[in-house]
Amino acid sequence: MVVELEYIPGITLLEALRQNGAATYLQAPCGGKGTCGKCIVRIAAGECSAVTSREREALSADQLKKGMRLACQVIPEGFMQVELPAAGGADILSSAVQFSGRLTPLITGQKVQLPERGNKEQVSLFDSLRSAVVGIEDLSFSAAVADSLARVVRRGDKAVTLVLDGNRIVAQKSDADKESIRGFAVDIGTTTMVVSLVDMVSGTVNDRVAALNPQSSFGSDVISRISHASEKEGGLRELQDCLADKLLGMMKQLSLRNGIDFGSVYCAVLAGNTSMLHLFSGVFPLGIAQTPYVPVFTEGVKYIEGTGPLGGSVFPGMITCLIPCRSAYIGADITAGVAAVGMDQQLQTALFVDIGTNGEIVLGNSSEMVCCATAAGPAFEGAHIACGTGSVDGAIFALKEDESEGGLHFSTLGGAAPAGICGSGIIDCAALLYRQGLVDRKGRFLPVENLPLTVPGELKSRRIQLKGEEVFLLAAGAESAHGEPVYFSQKDLREVQLAKAAVAAGIQTLLDHRCIDAGAVEVVYLAGGFGSAISVENAFQIGLLPSELEKKVEAVGNTAQRGAVFYLLSEDFRQRVENLRQEMEYLELSFDKGFSKKLMAHMYLDTR
Repeated sequence: MVVELEYIPGITLLEALRQNGAATYLQAPCGGKGTCGKCIVRIAAGECSAVTSREREALSADQLKKGMRLACQVIPEGFMQVELPAAGGADILSSAVQFSGRLTPLITGQKVQLPERGNKEQVSLFDSLRSAVVGIEDLSFSAAVADSLARVVRRGDKAVTLVLDGNRIVAQKSDADKESIRGFAVDIGTTTMVVSLVDMVSGTVNDRVAALNPQSSFGSDVISRISHASEKEGGLRELQDCLADKLLGMMKQLSLRNGIDFGSVYCAVLAGNTSMLHLFSGVFPLGIAQTPYVPVFTEGVKYIEGTGPLGGSVFPGMITCLIPCRSAYIGADITAGVAAVGMDQQLQTALFVDIGTNGEIVLGNSSEMVCCATAAGPAFEGAHIACGTGSVDGAIFALKEDESEGGLHFSTLGGAAPAGICGSGIIDCAALLYRQGLVDRKGRFLPVENLPLTVPGELKSRRIQLKGEEVFLLAAGAESAHGEPVYFSQKDLREVQLAKAAVAAGIQTLLDHRCIDAGAVEVVYLAGGFGSAISVENAFQIGLLPSELEKKVEAVGNTAQRGAVFYLLSEDFRQRVENLRQEMEYLELSFDKGFSKKLMAHMYLDTR
């Protein structure tokens, strides 16, 4: 699309796009430092700064000739017309959630009989209500609620439904409207977000919507975003505002398409990693990025109606609750996810693995649990990979040998022309290269003349040099969506090795800490979109997980979102999550003397 926007002289085009809310679909994994080469735009017309050396390294001569530039390197110098990448679709895991169990939602409704006007005993309205409300002591209310109820009594209504947050009256509804009490369950991922609309009377999920996290243009990982918050004046507010605005937009979208009055939504529950919840709250998270990695808070946080980042005129009666975290790198997405799969209630020894920019791992059962987070890096999310991308239309998500012709077959999201390769495709590509003998177990691309005779000719022909680098060609420029080759390089494979080794070493550290072998683990829960999309066979082939666990894997989907729904609906679930926050043992791997050795041992592309 082509957009026109105003800008402050001297800032980069990327910053101008951010300020105008036009950078949502623009990839900037490095946060605008010019090192990733992915924030590509086309300057259709106008005046701007000259091409930089970093742009000449990242873009081909043909791309530069067509007006392609890196948004983080361009400084506007007058009127400009900028062509952004097509937004396309994003494949974001947002599977259906079904709650079963005793319904004890965060917000409840209770019908009560109103007192007659002018009672002789002169008992106050709220003393009467305190007697009428069942099962709640010390009933409290605000001045706004008092005025609202006084008007109802003056009108002569005989009954009313009180909307209650624990022992606090937050609103009143007419008896005819008593069933309409809704809430939002939100999963704020570093890359993607999901919001579900939940009926808190019936306990059912009515609808859901997913979107990319708008903070992605500030960097693909939380450290880049924390750096932006600390290094730029107003950076923290910038990150908070773009996130809150996007969430409110998603919430309005759900409400409007389901015919829900904004005033009937009373609660939003948020799951996310610890950094995301700090940035959402506008709390400076620098301690998370620096040793000894101390967050400002891990407790659950509640913003009463009309307050907090989502408070205001859109959903004036909405309370916002943040699910408790465990540590700086074991966030609410993990505490909620572990409880959602019931791991804290099981006797069998289980392994919970959520792989993204960090690999969060939990080992244990109802008796005891130990957890850790590994700095896997963003390779599995497509960042730091030359042609890496998120789960968007055109992303290669599956890759395998064409057995009939000895060639290559791949699938793209949306069936579109290949535009890059996402996490599940990256795992497939690494496994294929090793399985076919194109690389050795150390991850080294073998010279073409030294390739085994068993390598099919068509695969061998894809081993080429591009920009002075050894690469495996996935799609030629004529086949791709953007006219440039899509490939996987030696450097890309090293990124994958580092990421998979970090996860494997984290698992081994937890096993050693519990003094058990991998074979003692009875089930492996692979959580999140990546865990649900990858080929388990290929993940084991490159040594991402211990070989003893290959037949024990269960893909459990978006457990963070499921946990947010359950947190909204169940007091028992809320207590279980709080118990995990307090009782789950956390290992900080940067302080573990043996972790580095385990990391190096797991760099090999197999499990021997």
